[in-house]
Amino acid sequence: MDTEGVIKQWRKLLPRHSGLKHVLALQERHQQHLDCLFDIDNSVIEVDIKDYDVNFEDLAASPNKSLELFRAKNKAHRLEGFLRDGVFIGNTLKTWSNGSKELFFMKSGVKHGFSVSYDKNLRLKWFGLFRNGRREGTWWEFLENDCGCFVHYFKDDQSENQKIFLYPNYRIGYQGHFEGHNMMEAYLIQVTGIGMDSGVLLPLVKTTCPAPAKLLNGINIDPLVSDPLESQMVEVNLSSIPGAEEGLFAKRSFEPGDLVAYFNGIRIKVDEAQPSDYALYLEEGWILDIPEDLRSLSKYKATLGHKVCHSFEANAEYSHGFHPKYGNIRIILATLKITKGQEIFCNYKYSWAKSPEWYKASLMAYLRTKGKSEEKIKQVILNLESDKTQTRRYDQVT
Repeated sequence: MDTEGVIKQWRKLLPRHSGLKHVLALQERHQQHLDCLFDIDNSVIEVDIKDYDVNFEDLAASPNKSLELFRAKNKAHRLEGFLRDGVFIGNTLKTWSNGSKELFFMKSGVKHGFSVSYDKNLRLKWFGLFRNGRREGTWWEFLENDCGCFVHYFKDDQSENQKIFLYPNYRIGYQGHFEGHNMMEAYLIQVTGIGMDSGVLLPLVKTTCPAPAKLLNGINIDPLVSDPLESQMVEVNLSSIPGAEEGLFAKRSFEPGDLVAYFNGIRIKVDEAQPSDYALYLEEGWILDIPEDLRSLSKYKATLGHKVCHSFEANAEYSHGFHPKYGNIRIILATLKITKGQEIFCNYKYSWAKSPEWYKASLMAYLRTKGKSEEKIKQVILNLESDKTQTRRYDQVT
């Protein structure tokens, strides 16, 4: 079975507009079975009409006069759906103040059916089933920038610590003990088949590594153990850039937006960081850096993003992402179509004040290839050097 193809095809059913239709169709298909499982006396009522300011819509065209179409809101979110005798019923859409959305089915004021949710950018976030107001069974949680997903198993609305993390190829991952997104101890697994859990896809897996992997907060633990996905996607060879030594090359083709490589490093407070060509901003107050003594593959190859060379005509870019062993890190995403064997480049986008000499020379050579006159190049350099904030980049003055 092509498990990767099955999951990706199913995943394509769930984006914003088609996802809502898919969930509605699932609900209709399983409604009779769900009705048999409904127990109002053992239900959790999360949504109460008394908590909202309700505006009712004209239902003159509705054949069912007992239904009232409504839009309700409070300080946190708004609801759109149906009421019968003052109780929420049927498909209900919740929209938070930041734009994120959730579609769920209500039975007698209780969440009881399939649900799908999206983040503020309308990217798929969660999919699963509510039963008597609680999350039950298999739930999928999709991560930002398609960095993979978690497959949870809920019982009485509580996610068990035993979870599955799947890489974005949906063929390999980890299964074991996670606290939240933090891997405490897990085994490398392979997806061998697909099952169903009450209408929700369920990956069937087998362990491929006898020793468990543990949460790694730095890069000094298992620094020579290659990432199982990244090692299938990229490799290090001699760069095509003169004097650059090593570069990162594609072992397969990539489409724009695809994950290409991971960039992990030592977490350092910004005010304690030393100048480094290998440092990337991580989050407020923190950077990731590859120390000089770990830049060789003989010392560190657990992630390979630090081997990407610079180009002003890049085919990839740095972004933020997630790794099951390292948590929130930086990643490399393709911005153009990349073919097998092609070198991967990112634009480092150094500020002029912090640019090394090789970067400045590279910029001047690049501007000449673009037909810029020496006078124009001098003007660009003067504009950069006159920046008192020391943050201006060449693309902000050209």
